[in-house]
Amino acid sequence: MGMEFILDGIVTIFMAVLIVYCIVLNNRLKKFRSAQSEMAKIVTELNEATAHAQQSISALRQSVGDEEARLTGLWKNRVKWPTSFPLLPMLAPIWPTG
Repeated sequence: MGMEFILDGIVTIFMAVLIVYCIVLNNRLKKFRSAQSEMAKIVTELNEATAHAQQSISALRQSVGDEEARLTGLWKNRVKWPTSFPLLPMLAPIWPTG
């Protein structure tokens, strides 16, 4: 009778430890699930921000292309300065030297 009582006590202690471990594990799983839903929200926001950034980059590329075309047209239609200035020697006597 004494040995059965000791074995029952040991099994009862192991069962109590197992119940406590299951409670702790359940709490950790609840925290993990709540963190998982928060991460899902963060991932959704990140996807939206990425889509917005892609749209902004596309708009920026379009603007750069438009501005490049405008500047190219201005460059082609610019006033071309002469390579030599025939009036410069005549202006030398009246030009202030500093």
